[in-house]
Amino acid sequence: MGSLLPCEICLSEEIIEGEKEPIVVSNGISKETDESYGVVFLPKCHRGAFLLSPLNWLTVLSKETHWSFVFGVIVVNGISQGFGGGTSRVAIDYYWKDVQKVQPSAAQLYQGIVYTPWIVKPIWGLFTDVLPVAGYRRKPYLIIAGLLGVVSMLTLSLHSKLHVMFALLVMTSGSASVAVADVVTDAFVAQNSIAKPALASDMQSLCELSSAIGALLGFSISGILIHAMGSQGVLGLLSIPSLLVLSVGILIKEIPTPNFAYTEVHHKFLKAGQTMLSTLKCPEVWRPCLYMFISISLSLNIHEGMFYWYTDNKEGPSFSQETIGFIFSIGSVGSLLGVLFYQNFLRDFQFRSLLFWGQLLTGFAGMLDLILILRLNLKLGIPDFLFVVLDECISQMIGRIKWMPILVLSSKLCPSGIEGTFFALLMSIENFGLLSASSGGGLLLHTLKVTRTEFNNLWIAILFRNIIRVLPLPLLFLVPKSDPNATILPPEMLMENEVMIGLKEADVELAFLLESKMVMPSAHYDPLEEPSPLGLRLKKSPSFLDLIQMRLSQGKPVSTSSFTGSSLETVKNKEFDSAALSNSVDKMKASNFPASILRIGNWEYVSRYEGDLVAKCYFAKHKLVWEVLDGGLKNKIEIQWSDITALKATYQENGSEILDVMRDQSSTQKTHTLAGNFRFYWRPSKHS
Repeated sequence: MGSLLPCEICLSEEIIEGEKEPIVVSNGISKETDESYGVVFLPKCHRGAFLLSPLNWLTVLSKETHWSFVFGVIVVNGISQGFGGGTSRVAIDYYWKDVQKVQPSAAQLYQGIVYTPWIVKPIWGLFTDVLPVAGYRRKPYLIIAGLLGVVSMLTLSLHSKLHVMFALLVMTSGSASVAVADVVTDAFVAQNSIAKPALASDMQSLCELSSAIGALLGFSISGILIHAMGSQGVLGLLSIPSLLVLSVGILIKEIPTPNFAYTEVHHKFLKAGQTMLSTLKCPEVWRPCLYMFISISLSLNIHEGMFYWYTDNKEGPSFSQETIGFIFSIGSVGSLLGVLFYQNFLRDFQFRSLLFWGQLLTGFAGMLDLILILRLNLKLGIPDFLFVVLDECISQMIGRIKWMPILVLSSKLCPSGIEGTFFALLMSIENFGLLSASSGGGLLLHTLKVTRTEFNNLWIAILFRNIIRVLPLPLLFLVPKSDPNATILPPEMLMENEVMIGLKEADVELAFLLESKMVMPSAHYDPLEEPSPLGLRLKKSPSFLDLIQMRLSQGKPVSTSSFTGSSLETVKNKEFDSAALSNSVDKMKASNFPASILRIGNWEYVSRYEGDLVAKCYFAKHKLVWEVLDGGLKNKIEIQWSDITALKATYQENGSEILDVMRDQSSTQKTHTLAGNFRFYWRPSKHS
């Protein structure tokens, strides 16, 4: 498993104890670091180089977040979605075929209907965001999801003569339980990503790896379990993951929400809906969404027809239950390989190029099914089992490579402030495309009269599916040409909540102090004790945040004089024009400044040549980054805006400049580290 960890979470073994954020020293930087400073050195490691074992990685995540959060992600993503999803997929296929004895076209349609709760994920997300139950926003929904899953699975298991429509309703309820738990887990991940920005990619990797490994295990033993217990017995066994989800709802740590104003729920729902609707009207958003929906919906799903043919004694290869489970497990391996291949080799390519080749290769990969159905593989001397295994692995790998840029593109389309809800909306659009593909596949099988025992026209369905898969290629102009590192949304959409996000993410008071023509004093100097020209101090308060949000949304200039009597202690009369705010985000990419000297406590790095020491300011990502090129390795030193207490710029007479960045002192006191300021000394080079 250690080889599966992405290089973004790559850390060295030297971690200083007692720090709120671990001090990690890369190989390319000196190890002399003042332990009073919670510096995180994040090296840009070689792709494929993984230095942390899975156990140490999980230990770090548990320490930085909470053990119940890691436990919840593993249960929901790994056991419920991964293992339960892989096992239930095979069990449900056999349930429709052997217990309900429905036609493949009907089974294909039912599978699409069962997936309906995933289409309305934004509704579940809104409920968990704006409607607490018993003082908690997340825990009660996990408990409800667990109970719903237990009842659904036991109902399918204990009733042998369940009506097909009632069975469909119960399966849909079970799918809803998994969808709700998934939404709640995503919310916890989003919250912890804001609190711990440096671990955001690690938490997402934990979700994906848990799901992939769980699915692999589920598919691997599904056939054995079905052979031993039958499809209904396996469905009853799947009540155990739901019980674990229920336990997560009881154990997971969550801060309660007391005195919630339930009378404002309707207003919050309405406001969220209006915000999402206005965002969808933006051409930069609806054009890629339209392409994604068309691309997914035209990839017709005829899986049930292939499954019935796989298990047919006369015309098909008559695979056993164990063989079917093994084939699907190999497909899960192919999907995981697709993720790793994209992460290591394709993630920097343009969206349009990736989607073009992904769409084209998906059509060609479907031809492997045609070769199998026409039995051409036997003429080539390739056994059915080996050919199906290769077919499933290649198809799933290409499908995942095609899916990954769609996920990344979707994340780029989310405006500031409503990222979680809007991403769920985009996923719902894509899930609706999957429902359309499944329904269209069922209609195609029904039209061609592909039944439980009749497969003469199945090859026509496969050929038609492969041809229609490449039809979205002329619509690629709807997708931006930009690469995954570029910004897609217009600046005004990204800036609308920029001030809000900076304040919401911070747990401490932010003070920005600027002063010119001052000489850098001793190491005990504290800029907070010095008077500043602006004298600006911002304290987090709900009324202040709401006022800023209202003024920004109205596009009106915000005057600091209107904040008299609020949480601003001393503010000079100064207007912030919304046009100036918009211009400040013209550089959504990093602003680069070559530097000559970087000092952190007693540690110092002196630039040797042009470009080996660069300071970067990420406006959109809310962080400052120093990149050091040493010995052919590029190393990064990051500090989040939420950790900054003060900024001080000094302009000396000799032309050199110094930027002093100070960290909040309360964080060192809470973690029992040595007292002192968290400071960077930054001297831009003359050519900057």
